[in-house]
Amino acid sequence: MRSSSLLTVVAAQLLAAGCASSPSSPRTETTADAGLQAGPAAPMPAVRTDAARAMPPAPEDAAAPEGPGPADRPDAAPPLADTAPSQADGNDPTPRPDGGTSIASALTARGELVAELGAFPEGPGWREDGSVYVCARSLVRVAPDGKRFRVLSSFECLGTVVLADRSVLITGAAGLYQLLPDGKVALLADAPGANDLTIDRAGTVFFTAGGRIMRLEPAGALDPVATIAAANGIELDPEDRFVYVSRTSMDQVVRFEKPAPGQPAAAPTVVLGGIPKPDGLAFDAAGNLWAALHEARQVGIYDPRARKELGRIAVPVMYSIQNLAFGGPEHDRLFVAGGRFGSNAHLIRFAVGLRGHRLNRGAAAYKPLRMLPEVATERTY
Repeated sequence: MRSSSLLTVVAAQLLAAGCASSPSSPRTETTADAGLQAGPAAPMPAVRTDAARAMPPAPEDAAAPEGPGPADRPDAAPPLADTAPSQADGNDPTPRPDGGTSIASALTARGELVAELGAFPEGPGWREDGSVYVCARSLVRVAPDGKRFRVLSSFECLGTVVLADRSVLITGAAGLYQLLPDGKVALLADAPGANDLTIDRAGTVFFTAGGRIMRLEPAGALDPVATIAAANGIELDPEDRFVYVSRTSMDQVVRFEKPAPGQPAAAPTVVLGGIPKPDGLAFDAAGNLWAALHEARQVGIYDPRARKELGRIAVPVMYSIQNLAFGGPEHDRLFVAGGRFGSNAHLIRFAVGLRGHRLNRGAAAYKPLRMLPEVATERTY
C-alpha cells in the first residue's frame, strides 16, 4: 500500500476510535414515563470528568408523573477513561463559600479507597471524630485509621444521618431507628421499606418508604406527606425550603416545598430530567445538588435553579454507586458508597475542595415506639 493511502487509513482509524470514546449526550426528556478525615488511603485510578452540559428545561409547574417507570438495568456501565474537565458555558460558579475552589477544580479530584466493606454498601454518614458510618447490610463504622467495626446486626440498614449528640438515625427494612449514644437502639417509626432520609432544622425527619415520603416529628407523629412513584434518595436544600427526591428508575429528580407541620405536600415538580438513574443526593454549601448516578458510576453535579449540569466525577468501582455524603474536618470531602459484593463493595473518598452543606443537627430527643433488645457492640471484621 502506498504511503499516502496508509496515512489516510490510519487517520480514519484514529478518528473513529476518538468518536467511540466520547461521552454520550444527555437524554432530553424531562420525565421518564416515556421511559470521612480518614487515615492513610490507597490511591484509586484516576477519575473522569465530563463536560458541563445544559439540562433540558422542566417547567416549574410541571407535576411529576405518577406510575411505574422502566426497571433498573442490572448491568454496569462500561469503564470510564480520563479526560479533562470542561469550563464551557461559564459553569464555574463564583464566589464559593470555601474561598474560591471551583467546580472545575473539584472535577479533577481522584478517588481514594477508604475501606472494603464486604457487602452491598449504602448510606454513608460522617461523624465529627473522623469516623464514617455506612450500611453494608449491617451498620458499620469505619474508623479514621480505616479499621472496620460492625455495630448493629439485627436489621438491614440502608441510610444514616449522624446527629449532634453522635446518635445515628438509621433507615432499615422495617422502619426508622435511632442508635443512641449509650448504645441502645430505639425504633422510632414502623415503616416497611424505609430507604433514605434527611432532617430539617427543627429535627423533623423526612424519609422515603415504598413510594411514599414519610414525615416523623420529634414528638413521634408519623404521617405520609406525598406519594411519589419510584422515590429513592431524598435531601433538603440548604435553605430548608424544598425537599428533593430522586426517582431512580425514571431518570428524574423532583422536589416539593416542605409542608407545614401536619399538612400534606403540594404536588412535586420535575427539577432535573433525563439524568441517568439518580440515587443518593447531597447539597454543597452553595446550593448545588450532587447525585449518585447509579449505573453510570458517576457523581453528577447540578445547579437546580438553572436546571443545568455542571459536570461529573467518575467513581472507580464496579457495577454501581448508591449514595454519597460530605464530611471531613472542613466538610470538603465527598464519601461515596459503591460496588456491590465482597471485595467490590467500597467506601471511596474524594478531596473535592468544595464544602458540603452541613446536615441539620437533629432534635434533642425523639420519642421511641419501643426499644430493641440489641445493644450496639463494635466488633472488628
